[in-house]
Amino acid sequence: MNYIYNSTESEEEDDYDYEDYFGRCSCGNCVFIRDLHRCLCCIDIPEMLEKTENDYVSCITLHPAFNAVVLNPYVLETAFCGYHPNHDFDFDYRSYRYTAYRQLVRWCWGFLGKNKRKLLPSCAIAKIRKTFPRY
Repeated sequence: MNYIYNSTESEEEDDYDYEDYFGRCSCGNCVFIRDLHRCLCCIDIPEMLEKTENDYVSCITLHPAFNAVVLNPYVLETAFCGYHPNHDFDFDYRSYRYTAYRQLVRWCWGFLGKNKRKLLPSCAIAKIRKTFPRY
């Protein structure tokens, strides 16, 4: 499951309007993603806005449940087993990231069904990538 651009693609950053992108951020934690049509702020997503408003936080990554549900390695390992019951249990950064993205979707939208996707906000993607770095 690939939620954002492939980082091995060529870097042509001059084509992007950084000021316009960051002007759309309402949470203060968005990061630039080259694929601009996928650059979302969590506050622009109704399901995430509701969670942030209910718990008085400015960003979905600051919500107490984000760390518990999306970033906790024990929760992710358990969830991964539920998503892939017949898969070998060998975790690396890709497994953690994949499961963290799925947990975020499940927490915010519930069960979506097969082959249904949601775009995730750049703040959440960055936090997941920082927590589970490539190397």
